[in-house]
Order: sequence, then structure tokens, then C-alpha cells
Amino acid sequence: WARIPPGGGGVAMGAPGDGFRTTGQIFIQESGFYYSWQPTGLDPIGRVRFSSRDLVLPTDEWIHLAIAIDFRAESCALYVNGQAVPGELSRPVSQWLPVGCCLQEPDALGGAYLEGVFSSFEGDLDEVLLFHRMLSGSEIRSIYDLAERNCRLCTFQPEGLVAWWRGERSGLDETGV
Repeated sequence: WARIPPGGGGVAMGAPGDGFRTTGQIFIQESGFYYSWQPTGLDPIGRVRFSSRDLVLPTDEWIHLAIAIDFRAESCALYVNGQAVPGELSRPVSQWLPVGCCLQEPDALGGAYLEGVFSSFEGDLDEVLLFHRMLSGSEIRSIYDLAERNCRLCTFQPEGLVAWWRGERSGLDETGV
């Protein structure tokens, strides 16, 4: 879940890479959201972006966002409030697998390290879930439906849940890592 103020947003989550470039990041703003990564074998400016098309996100209200990625199957999907939205790659990609991560900087929730400086997300994030596999559209819809009914995920935990940050005034995760 995300809530952005007018003019807010930014990098919501990022994984550091070699040379202070992120290997992957999720960016949310009024004009949509995207996942960007550095595929193996491309030059340093060869980032690829999978982004929403013609999408305007509301400000000052909670919205459920999901990005589902399977690098091996070369598949990516975006969802808003449990519904798939059209997305597109910024350019053709011959090798989807991302470059290796840098263990010198931690993954970041609520921002990312860019050029060695932490860049904060302007807005709110809640109930952030991380899986080690790509969820299906029906699984994402089920998670959204549970949240809309104010049910906790303890009644439905899809296989592959790695981490769950409840976002209740604590940076400690509920499940996993």
C-alpha cells in the first residue's frame, strides 16, 4: 500500500549494486509507477524500466500497488488495487537477469542509495510484502481483497513469502528475514 502527497513519491524500495548504482528499484509517483533494473551484460547506463502506461495515481489516498517479476521467465506485471494495468519495457532486453548485488550497502525500504547517498521516498508505505517468486494475478487480487475487508494476512499467506513489513510505526518485519 502507498499514499503519496501531491508532488511526492520517489524511490520506494531499492537494492544496491556495484559502483553505487542500484541493481533494482521501485519508483512511485503521481504519473505512475515502475520497476527498473540493471540487466547482466549491459553497460552501466543500460538500465531497463518496466512501467505503467497512461496511469495517474491518486494523491493523499491509500492505493494497493503490486509489481510481479520473474526474471527467468522474462515476465513482469503491474497491479493497482488488485487489477492488472498495462505496462511496457523501456527498451528490448536480451538478458533479463539483473547484475549481482552489492553487499556493502543494505537493501532499502522507503528510499534507496543513489550515487552513495540515501534518497528518501516522500509519502507513506504500509503492509509491504516480498516474495521469492512471481505471484499470479489471482493471488494479488486475494491479498488486496483481504486488506479491503481489514483481514490480516495470517488467514492467507501465499507460498514464497520472504518478508512482511507491517508498517505500524516500526521498521521491524513481521515475517521472514
